[in-house]
Amino acid sequence: MTKAKFYFLLPALPIAAFLVGTIFLQTNKAPWVDECYTYYGITHDSWDGFFDSICSGVNFSPPLYFLLNWIVQLVFHIPIGALRIESALWISLGMFLIFIRCAKSFGGLSAFLGCTVVLLQSKLLFEQALEARHYGMFFATGAWLILLFPENQRFNSKKHNALYFLAHLTLSLTHYLGIVFSALTGIARFWFQRKKGVKESLPITEITSSLVALPVYIVLLSQQSSHLGNWVKPNTLTSLLETSFNSLTLLTLVIPILLSLFFIKSRIKPNATVSLSPIVIIAIIWFLTPIIFWIISHVSSLNLFKDRYFIPKEAAVMVLVSYFLHRVIPMLGKSKSPLSSKLLSVGVTLLVCISMFLLSAKRTLFGFEPNKDYHHKLLIKEEVCRSPLTKIYSGDHLFFPNYYTNTSYTNHTLVVSNERIKEVYNRFNSIIDTITLNEFSKEPFVLILDVNNYFINDISIKRNYFMEDLILPLSNPIKAYRMTPVKDVP
Repeated sequence: MTKAKFYFLLPALPIAAFLVGTIFLQTNKAPWVDECYTYYGITHDSWDGFFDSICSGVNFSPPLYFLLNWIVQLVFHIPIGALRIESALWISLGMFLIFIRCAKSFGGLSAFLGCTVVLLQSKLLFEQALEARHYGMFFATGAWLILLFPENQRFNSKKHNALYFLAHLTLSLTHYLGIVFSALTGIARFWFQRKKGVKESLPITEITSSLVALPVYIVLLSQQSSHLGNWVKPNTLTSLLETSFNSLTLLTLVIPILLSLFFIKSRIKPNATVSLSPIVIIAIIWFLTPIIFWIISHVSSLNLFKDRYFIPKEAAVMVLVSYFLHRVIPMLGKSKSPLSSKLLSVGVTLLVCISMFLLSAKRTLFGFEPNKDYHHKLLIKEEVCRSPLTKIYSGDHLFFPNYYTNTSYTNHTLVVSNERIKEVYNRFNSIIDTITLNEFSKEPFVLILDVNNYFINDISIKRNYFMEDLILPLSNPIKAYRMTPVKDVP
């Protein structure tokens, strides 16, 4: 086996561990409302249905991820489980793309260690690999952009330029903050080329991709309501520190450093000249992006500070860790150290990272147990579903998981606050049955709600319905009431 092929196969080890662990955990995870939004957002039989759904604002995102999965679901049935596997595959692909780029820039072993410690320890990558959402693809498109970034400010060919354009475009059309990462990359490339003059330095590829994405943004943002995006996003200093430093345990990096110092006989000294390559500067800018939005959230009313919105940052961390190891451990680079000595460092680090990953997976699996997991507790039992009475849910977090889980029972209805929200859900997916407070059935029905929901205090409900607290096989967070119109009460 050639050295190149050996380095090529190295990432298969952490990727395999990552996929096996996350896919196993996915089977124990209850569906929750945001995943159901993804599922019902792609489940349409026609283009008109899909277009109306993406414009409704329920999935307040650019269309690429949903478009690709909508096309696939026209041929194959895609359950939430398959969408979760897709997320894990996107993240694995992203790690591999970053490895290729870092291997070219910093050497195969430095790239392997840098990518491995982040893939197997990043809390954000781990969480999103379990979700049927578009953030795994967001990470992968960011990694693709880093892979194709022209290191010498010159494209190798027209094909390279075209692929680089597509990388920017897909990044921008996967998440709204993708255009921020794309723009920052274009600004940085303009800065790198500034000595050529303004005209020659313009990042034409980045500008062109933005011009293509802009009409899509205008069409969607002019129609999407984002009525579901008004939840509180913590933006404390603690939240910032967690977002910035949850990618890996820094002590992990001590392992290969100590092994190189004490166990590996290498007298090679690192190059005294330290110059940051453009790809490292891009990685630093991406890493600092959450700080920019954290500041914005404090000086304005715009709060977009949520860790998953910045998932391309994890690709940047892989680059930075690979570069760090390349600088401090010269034996990982083009030295004459025996391959066995290098593998000792690689093997021990990989073993520690996999052990930490398995420990995290075990803790997560423990939390997924039905009697402990919040999302499991939101699922009503089949005995309730078999009731001939219509089940009306107060809260999308209750309705969608139960509607998805109990598809064989059709009498599920979501109650919403007003006609505008009802219209949004009708656009989102026509199979969703919704009603407003003024449209309650004149026949008895079962009202299911969260114990913290004060919906039952609505005066019109108390005046028009007799509420009987039902003793059903429900979990702690859920209450069920048999609602009987007052006129029917003897």
